[in-house]
Amino acid sequence: MTYDPTVPAATQRISDTQAPIQQNFNFLLTGDDSYLPQSINLNNRTPLPATNDPTALADAYRLYCKEDADGNPEMFGRNDQGDILQFTKGAPDLLASGHTFLIGGLRFQWFQTTVNNNTIVQFPIEFGAIPFVVMGAESTNNITDFDFVKAPVAEYKTDEFKVFLVRADGNPQNNAKLLTFMAIGQA
Repeated sequence: MTYDPTVPAATQRISDTQAPIQQNFNFLLTGDDSYLPQSINLNNRTPLPATNDPTALADAYRLYCKEDADGNPEMFGRNDQGDILQFTKGAPDLLASGHTFLIGGLRFQWFQTTVNNNTIVQFPIEFGAIPFVVMGAESTNNITDFDFVKAPVAEYKTDEFKVFLVRADGNPQNNAKLLTFMAIGQA
């Protein structure tokens, strides 16, 4: 016998179809080849070794987790073509300064630091490539301090960038300022 998705039919009484229903449940529980997808074995699961990524099944998308070198869980997805997408990486840090991994291999990091005009600033965590976006804004509770407008950044590198402090009148800001930076780039 094989798995029969038509049992019981809408017009059948369950008491008349007990035997085929029981067989269908057995096929589901044991992951019988006649039931697709075969990966739904609820009883006799064979765990994959932790060091190997699972192979794809036809017409399936598999999610799996494994630990990185630091013991943090990482989540991946793999389609039937063998393409892998990483959903998480490392432990997120959600403090005033921190970072998190974004789907698709991106890292978002934010941090505060006091800078002067024309200062080189180090990223807390180096990016895998030159970041796409770096933005800075003044961190102050002083609502009368209108001389600082923006912190354009230039000379991006994977581990640092240069900050130029510009006042509202267009002149350089020569006083040190506490800034909050945000950056997005390749992890």
